[in-house]
Amino acid sequence: MRTDFAAALATMQEAAQRMRQVHQDLRAFTRGARETDLSLDAAVDLNAGLSATVALLQRGLPKGVAIKAALAPLPPVRCRAGQLNQVFHNLLGNALDAVGGAGTVQVES
Repeated sequence: MRTDFAAALATMQEAAQRMRQVHQDLRAFTRGARETDLSLDAAVDLNAGLSATVALLQRGLPKGVAIKAALAPLPPVRCRAGQLNQVFHNLLGNALDAVGGAGTVQVES
């Protein structure tokens, strides 16, 4: 019983950590929508939006499909971050669909 309890506790801690990470990724993805979509004058880190989008999409990938990101430093860009994150999400989602059951989508900046 003691070993079963320890294993169950470890599983719950791992699940809580995964939920915490999903929550952080969702906040990073939507943060741009709340903070900058009202203003075109906001400077945005494109790599932050790409990283959040990649992290969200990685969670639902079937076995044999991967998405990898190689992000180089970029200057801030004035744009509507939430809308741009949605564009990233749609483009990468389409690329993952095109890969089919096996392959890798490479994202670079």
